[in-house]
Amino acid sequence: MFESQRVGLKRGGYDVKTPNFAGFGGRDPWPIERYTMEAFAGEIAELIRRQSEGRAIVGGCSMGGYVLLALLRQWPELVAAAMFLDTRAEADTPAARASREAAITDVQLRGLEPVAGATCSRLLASAATIAVREEVEQMVRRQSIEGFIGGQKAMMLRRSQMDILPDLQQQALIIVGREDIVTPPAVAAQMAAAMPHGELVEIDHAGHLACIEQPDAVNDAIFRWLKLLNL
Repeated sequence: MFESQRVGLKRGGYDVKTPNFAGFGGRDPWPIERYTMEAFAGEIAELIRRQSEGRAIVGGCSMGGYVLLALLRQWPELVAAAMFLDTRAEADTPAARASREAAITDVQLRGLEPVAGATCSRLLASAATIAVREEVEQMVRRQSIEGFIGGQKAMMLRRSQMDILPDLQQQALIIVGREDIVTPPAVAAQMAAAMPHGELVEIDHAGHLACIEQPDAVNDAIFRWLKLLNL
């Protein structure tokens, strides 16, 4: 998901880690009951302690943003600054939970292949190229079924993190695609406004995966923000 950002940031002299969660990116899945945002956050916390001298600038897109919020709730001292891409701080609505339940049932019955095309239609902006659509479809297919189900259940059960936003001391960059219908710009704006040090950037011609759809614009926003950090 973050290949363009990983390459760009490394060229800029940053040490970049892009870990995969269990059941994603070729990693073996966990038992379904283990999947929670807190468990994901625990893995990131351990990675920071081991490989980043106990503190790091952390970013997350979509579900990764939920993990970052769980990390900030439990271990704020590990996060030097935070980047949120196409995500939200609220818990799922009943309608969103019902949609996830339906997706789980569909995958259990038919596998991931039918989900890939439908996912692109929902996640990507109208201007997304064929190459981008194929990349996202392949990303969906690379999940394990257990990872997909576990991730959906973790998102369904996650708590609202809106209450911690006013107390965050970290600088925060909130990036959202202007055509994101999953976590729309208004949601991102509300999130940024709730933080003492939140900065909102909207990306043209991008939906819910701005980091893939418009990588140059996202990288430009990240580099500009990083240069302003006093770390």
